[in-house]
Amino acid sequence: MALGMPRLSLVTFCMFGIYCAGASEEPCYGNVGDREVYAPYGSWALLNCTHNCTKVDWETRLIQKNRTKGPGWVSVEVKVGGYDIWRASDISCTVLSGREAVDNYITVIPYEIPRLVTLDMEDMLEEGKSYNVTCTVHGVAPIQNLRVTMLRGKEEIYNKTFKDDSRVGNITEPVTYQITAERSDNMEDFSCQATLALGTAIGNVTVPSANVPVRTFGNNTCGREHTALIVLIVLIAAAAGIVAGKKVFLWKRKEKCASDKGTQENTPALPFNGKQAQEPVEDEEEY
Repeated sequence: MALGMPRLSLVTFCMFGIYCAGASEEPCYGNVGDREVYAPYGSWALLNCTHNCTKVDWETRLIQKNRTKGPGWVSVEVKVGGYDIWRASDISCTVLSGREAVDNYITVIPYEIPRLVTLDMEDMLEEGKSYNVTCTVHGVAPIQNLRVTMLRGKEEIYNKTFKDDSRVGNITEPVTYQITAERSDNMEDFSCQATLALGTAIGNVTVPSANVPVRTFGNNTCGREHTALIVLIVLIAAAAGIVAGKKVFLWKRKEKCASDKGTQENTPALPFNGKQAQEPVEDEEEY
């Protein structure tokens, strides 16, 4: 991933102001610490090189400022990703050890933390049916350091890396994975996250998406069978109610008929001319 630089010859070293005359025969060294330095795109990265040499300087094609020297150290600030350059760039702390120029390389790598991570999927899932789950990472670099992880609750269900990807620059990357809905998915939160590996100094930076709560339901066949069963139960209950009601009605009617018959038997018979005999009324006593 890093762009290499040709080793500097002693002649080249002298051309940059480090003179060979009187150079010490004693070997010396330079130390730049981490060989990979990650810095936000467009920023300035401060680099430092310690040494025990008499001749030392920085060599790079990057834009530089604030070159500073002290006893046993040199430092410089370099522009990260200048002129829209997203590729990693090499910079060397070159020392003259004996009669040989020794390069101590640092690879400066521009990065961009994703500004947003989104998860797109349906939130009502029919059990047994397949669905696409898409996690989109918006604006990330370098993509070779990216890892996308999809989660069901806290369970990791899929992940993807891009180590062999040749693209450079700020990239928006969608990742799609297919799931088959299950009853156990009901009431679960689905999500995804983008993790960018930024070396030992910074470590891993993770940006999560929002959660998508999911509900599941049975397939249509089960639903129809369930509905048919309910309808059958209702019809049976209705039929039983009608039969029971008819029996009650007949029983009440029979009881009423028996009551009416008993009333007729207790009623006195009328005279032959159809008029009921009236009891004689005594004359009121005259005063």
